[in-house]
Amino acid sequence: MKILTAFLTLLWAFGTPLLAQTPESEQTPDTIDDMVSDEPVELPQAPMPMNETDELFLRSAFNGNLAQVEAMVAKGADVNLAGPKERTPLILAASNGHHSVVEFLVGKGADVNARDGSGQSPLLLASKRSFNETAKFLIEHGADVNAQTKKKRVSSLMLAAVWDNVELVEILLDNDADPNLTDIFGRTAKLLAEKKGNTAVVALLPDAPAPENG
Repeated sequence: MKILTAFLTLLWAFGTPLLAQTPESEQTPDTIDDMVSDEPVELPQAPMPMNETDELFLRSAFNGNLAQVEAMVAKGADVNLAGPKERTPLILAASNGHHSVVEFLVGKGADVNARDGSGQSPLLLASKRSFNETAKFLIEHGADVNAQTKKKRVSSLMLAAVWDNVELVEILLDNDADPNLTDIFGRTAKLLAEKKGNTAVVALLPDAPAPENG
């Protein structure tokens, strides 16, 4: 009886019955938008745990201050500097659509396939915010069109499909983006577009191949 009482107390304390908890990979997101939303790219307002010069460089890229970025690179700033959550100047600039800063950093050797702690690349972040010009530029300079985020396994094509970004879907497909990639919930870009009612995107994406018979 004491064991049963203790077990029931645990169930009450955690709010959700322990036996009813479902692994994340088997859960269904409340909305498609929630499913593709990863951690937002931000910088802390308080001083960061690094020297002032590096912090200024990251903030300049994040805010799109091209003149400041150029001046700091000329003085030796590392274009692949990893700041909080492993975010480089290029990741920060791409996340906000600062195209001129992105062009400059890539021209100076910034890694177009750098990933932050969530697995977000410059291309994934540009795709998430529909910065098509920046996305196209990154692809032209070697960005991996099939990179996926760590947690939700979201690709650039999935993001473009969800946001009904026909232009970017076409750019990605023309550059060998894989329409059969699936996210953590087993959804392809086409399935996501169908659930959002994005008919123009749906028409561009092929159906997933039928499973082979064993």
